[in-house]
Amino acid sequence: FKHEDISRQHLHIVSIRVGKDGKRLNNDYIHRRSKRATDALEKQYNLHPSGSRRQRLEQGVLNKVDTSEGNVKRQVGNVLRYISENYRFQTLGEYRALLSLYNITVDETRGDVAGREYRGFVYSATDDKGNKVGNPLKASRFGKYAGCDAFDKRCATSKIDIQNKDLERYTKGKVFVAMHMARSRKELVSILKTKGIDVVLREADTGRIYGATFIDHNTGCVLNGSRMGKELSANA
Repeated sequence: FKHEDISRQHLHIVSIRVGKDGKRLNNDYIHRRSKRATDALEKQYNLHPSGSRRQRLEQGVLNKVDTSEGNVKRQVGNVLRYISENYRFQTLGEYRALLSLYNITVDETRGDVAGREYRGFVYSATDDKGNKVGNPLKASRFGKYAGCDAFDKRCATSKIDIQNKDLERYTKGKVFVAMHMARSRKELVSILKTKGIDVVLREADTGRIYGATFIDHNTGCVLNGSRMGKELSANA
């Protein structure tokens, strides 16, 4: 089945696991065998390989939003859905840092209507400098996965996953190595990128860095530097 309702065309292959005699076919190591089959098809027909999350990102499957291409809502929606399924974050700041990689930002809105408090998210496309462009888009235009409730649940499950699986240590070790190797900010960013980690630095008008967030595409974790320890905070 050729899937064309998003910008990234891809194929689904569906099969049954029952033979002509009505008996179940052997499904031992089915994932490994299926992967060998799809790898062969990708090679035979010159398709983009499915690969790992990091490989898919490097191949541009998750693209930056480009307002000049039109249909901004679809572009933003594609990124939001992928992020909601593949990344872990624990704060709105970490979520914003992740979104900024794809030229998107989010604002939290609060208010009172007929005595009832409400809270919502509004997303905006940005240029490469982080300036908002185009019209804002309410979370309700995308689906529940883009709203505040889904965000809160994702933060809660992310905290548990990161602690239980000790995912922070994996990223922290790689950042330490990069910091000792790098002689400049540009070199630090470059070294981390080769390790599948993006760093988002927040700066004051004076140029002073007041925040650093590390986005590890290998583990799907977004981690504020100070969360991993004062030695990785903005001051350090």
